[in-house]
Amino acid sequence: MTLERPAGKAMADLDVFGGIVGLSTRPGALVAEVATGYVRRDMALPDEAHTELTVALGTTQLTLRQITELAVGQVVQLGRPLGGPFELRVAGRVLGRGELVDVDGELAVRIVSLGD
Repeated sequence: MTLERPAGKAMADLDVFGGIVGLSTRPGALVAEVATGYVRRDMALPDEAHTELTVALGTTQLTLRQITELAVGQVVQLGRPLGGPFELRVAGRVLGRGELVDVDGELAVRIVSLGD
């Protein structure tokens, strides 16, 4: 998040995750009041821009001893049902949820929800 305040203006823009919130400020004040709601900015991205989508299948905690004793072929339980739903993450942030599916013998994810 960044705060942009043009010199001599009583309004400032708080940049938040690709959008802005307008703030009303007074010169020299340490406090600002929210003046507008969140407004998403249109982002011009090249058609070929790439980012990594991660499907979080689950996590578990192991002791250091358990980690050093891991062996090829051993099964580590993740404590999640096989059917999901699983989190879809982009840059560490949750984008939505999905379920695992088989597509021509390859593992894939069907998106079941996006956003909050």
